[in-house]
Amino acid sequence: AVVSTQSGHYGRGNVIADIKCPVLFIVGTSSRSSSITDIENLLQNMPGDKRLIIIEDADDSLCIPMSKQVSCGITQLMLDQIIVDEIGDFLISIAGYAPPTREELQEFEEQEIARNRKRKLEATVRKYTPVISADELMLKRKATKRSVIEKKIEPIKKEKSTDCDSALIPLL
Repeated sequence: AVVSTQSGHYGRGNVIADIKCPVLFIVGTSSRSSSITDIENLLQNMPGDKRLIIIEDADDSLCIPMSKQVSCGITQLMLDQIIVDEIGDFLISIAGYAPPTREELQEFEEQEIARNRKRKLEATVRKYTPVISADELMLKRKATKRSVIEKKIEPIKKEKSTDCDSALIPLL
């Protein structure tokens, strides 16, 4: 069977009709370049996995009129997202890959946030905690012991010198 549309003839012997890989067609009912019937006939003659999504009142660019958007309570952006989701579902079905669920994504994001917080905390601790070698630590301990000994000796020296000064009487 050969299907004729405004953009050409499709059917046996045509490259499109001989596609064997999975195919997804998305067509609007107000399309000027092809009709739903033509696409359905083409799909009947195609081997392999094939799917058709029909969007009510959509044109060749899959845009719906503003009146339809208002009556359905949907924006063009919302429709575009639905179309993208349908394409994603189609690709997942043919690839055998299931994307992570929202819960899995949320859990991953929470784990990533926790890891980042831990890294920042570790970086902060490293910034403000100086790294001291064993030699430096020994020098600091010796210096601390000296200063403690000097502080203890200093008051004693002053006291002795004060006692001595008062005991000295000028000889004249």
